[in-house]
This record gives sequence, structure tokens and C-alpha cells, in this order.
Amino acid sequence: AAAVGQKLPTSSFSFTPTQCILYALGVGMSTKDPDSLRFLYEGHQDFSCLPTFGVIVSQAAMMGGGLSSVPGLSIDFTQVLHGEQYLELYKPLPTSGICCFMLNSCKLGL
Repeated sequence: AAAVGQKLPTSSFSFTPTQCILYALGVGMSTKDPDSLRFLYEGHQDFSCLPTFGVIVSQAAMMGGGLSSVPGLSIDFTQVLHGEQYLELYKPLPTSGICCFMLNSCKLGL
């Protein structure tokens, strides 16, 4: 198949504090819980991004231009089951920024 041996293009993902807040709300953070306010209010002295937001960043890179751009690979993302992912952070995620991704190797099993 045409997809075998293809390299994924370099991609980037930019995010803002608003996206971090919307993600926190989406996974259940609430303004009724004082411990959640640091993820929901950009004026909080400890405002930060939930660590699991890193999964969104990596998925955006793969889906928006990564796997979907490989010639000969036709994926209906509405039919994909995401079974497992591992994320290890060495320092807290920033609340805004641009992440650039370059995949060094990828094996496509068809």
C-alpha cells in the first residue's frame, strides 16, 4: 500500500489559557471546588494547565495533519477507538504556547 514507508510531516499545535480552561471544564473541574480554581481562573496566583492536557496536544498533532496526511491511508476518525496512551511530564505544562512535533519513526501495519 502507498502508506507503507511514508514519513509524517512536522506539525505544530498552539494553545491559549482559554483552551486550558475549557479542557479543565470538560473533564469535570468546577468553580464550586476551591482546589479546581487554579485550573479555571487565569487570575489565580497558581494558574496552571491540567497535566493531562498534554494528551490533547499530542492527539492534535497526529490527527490534524499527521496520520490524516499520509497518502494511501484512509482513516475515518469517527470509527477509531483510542485504547491507551502514556504521558510522562518532567515539568508542568505551560498555560499557552506552540508545540512542534516531528515523528522520527512510524510503522504502519496494514
